[in-house]
Amino acid sequence: MTDAAFDPFGYIRTAPILTLETGILLARTLVSAMPKTMPSLVKKAAAKLARVADGAQAALLQRQVEQATFPAETARDIDLAADQVWSVLRDLLDALSRLPPKYDRAQKAKRLLKEVFPDGTGFLRVNYGEQFVTMDTLLKRIDAEGLAKSIDAVVGPELLQEIRSVHPRYEAMLSRRLKDAGPADSLLEHVRQLQRSILEYATAVATTVDSDDPTTIAPAREALRPIDNHRDHLATPKPPSPSNDPTPPTDLTPQPPPND
Repeated sequence: MTDAAFDPFGYIRTAPILTLETGILLARTLVSAMPKTMPSLVKKAAAKLARVADGAQAALLQRQVEQATFPAETARDIDLAADQVWSVLRDLLDALSRLPPKYDRAQKAKRLLKEVFPDGTGFLRVNYGEQFVTMDTLLKRIDAEGLAKSIDAVVGPELLQEIRSVHPRYEAMLSRRLKDAGPADSLLEHVRQLQRSILEYATAVATTVDSDDPTTIAPAREALRPIDNHRDHLATPKPPSPSNDPTPPTDLTPQPPPND
């Protein structure tokens, strides 16, 4: 009679909850804990699990290298810089246009406000790609229609200088976002691969249990014990760190996609 305490479905029904780091650790622990007496089917699943863990760690290493060499200015930083300088240009033109029309500067500001911002600054609230196209079109119009000299005369040269400084950085940021696979998405795929490979390994181990042979239970338990311990660790709160500024672990469990 089989031991009722051994329930194979507890291992093969759902994948364990993992971060990338805990998934790598669990996968390698399963491989090292596998009894040598396990049949070739289990050893084959263990070899695949080891390869998946190696691939996940390589991706984690690459991500760390990218973070170390990635520009200090984030996409959000660049977007805020562009939003601010275009908003300041519009606000200054608007403020100057409110002066009495007897002032030549007020008349020029009113004309520029209509020519440069006929639809206001709503384009600063759309997604990065649409915003860049609108900013690029505005800048090209300013140059093509000879408005730059008038803008400099009315609000000073600093605003257009800053717009021209931010613009290529914005384009480069957008290009990176379009060309590069999202690092978080890439690492999440490794988490999913680890979960699938652990399930495949657990399924292979579960098939070695023979209901008519109780001696097959102990090796299966030994092989799958790291999964039990992993679940126990998840259920046990981690003791507080003595540090006053603890660094939280990287959580790469699937999250809803961002709006942008």
